[in-house]
Amino acid sequence: MTGTAYLQQDARVGACAQVSIWAGMRHLHARYGYNWVSVAEITRLATPTAPDEATSLPAGSDFLTSERMLRAISEAGYQPLCFGGPNIAGTILPYVESGIPVILGLNIGAEVGHAVTVIGRVFAKQAQPTYNAIDYVPAYIVHDDQGGPYMLLPVEDPSSTSHPFGGDTIMRTTTSRTVELSASHANFAVALMSPRVFSTAAVAEVSARDRINGTLSMLPFIRQRLVALGLPVNERLLDELQDAHSNDKIVLRTYLTSAAGYRRHLANGTACDDLKDALLALHLPHFTWVTEIATIDSYNHSFAAKRRCYGHTIIDATSTGRDGDGLLALHLPGLLFTKDVDGLGQEQDNLAIIEGDDLYKCRSKNG
Repeated sequence: MTGTAYLQQDARVGACAQVSIWAGMRHLHARYGYNWVSVAEITRLATPTAPDEATSLPAGSDFLTSERMLRAISEAGYQPLCFGGPNIAGTILPYVESGIPVILGLNIGAEVGHAVTVIGRVFAKQAQPTYNAIDYVPAYIVHDDQGGPYMLLPVEDPSSTSHPFGGDTIMRTTTSRTVELSASHANFAVALMSPRVFSTAAVAEVSARDRINGTLSMLPFIRQRLVALGLPVNERLLDELQDAHSNDKIVLRTYLTSAAGYRRHLANGTACDDLKDALLALHLPHFTWVTEIATIDSYNHSFAAKRRCYGHTIIDATSTGRDGDGLLALHLPGLLFTKDVDGLGQEQDNLAIIEGDDLYKCRSKNG
């Protein structure tokens, strides 16, 4: 059986903040062998010595501020990557798609805050599909130390969506009301990142989008040149992709993966053999950001396993990721652009023709 460890709060040594950190670390320890510490140790690492936090014994066992949570995560050997702003739900999606636990801080006005661990997401078909990946996610799957494991946290106010959530959403009772929580109540989020990653999903996706847009704008010239050279061109899929690009119907989905994980998915996936051979021969850094390229038609399905992509980019996650830095490869139907550096340090784009190319399954992260 595959699952994610769950723990209820023990008020003697910690609160929801410590439990949410523990759950994230426990998952990464079980899956990748990363550091994992106890709830009591998390409280100690947070060193809650401010007057308003040192009101319980042990200090911090009642609650931790977001600053203390970041300190505990850092002291445990992770890079805490913090997010804020109005679109937290969309910002954290690439990390959840990567299998990275995300701690979400929820707040209802002036009431005491609450923390949960995001461990997955629900995928659904849209009646009116868009190009935003988050719009296909009606809810996140969370561990809530008060409500239970595998609870649903709607991305939007449940009253404003037609998705059937059932009775597994998180309810929070205050002195004056009972509220059904959603991601709209989030005021901060923290992803537990490996110290070996040096670029964010947002930066990687901007670089990927710029390269995709630039290449698609040049595609008529590239296709004309290939025909002149007598090389095969995947007319049908390139036509579909160009049409989607012209009508703002490209859906991009970004996630972080290890080189071993990328190769394993590729080898077991549905890409054509010619593409597999070319990509499996690439030298990759330990971590890469992958951005899958789909269209609304190929992405908008009832189940995530039915999604198909036309191609993807690979960006070195140990680079800055900015302005195309670290962009290692771009695959489009029948075409594979790879970046090579010669002995003089001059970057060059190589183009390989992929015969028998077709749509292939988007990656699904299990566990």
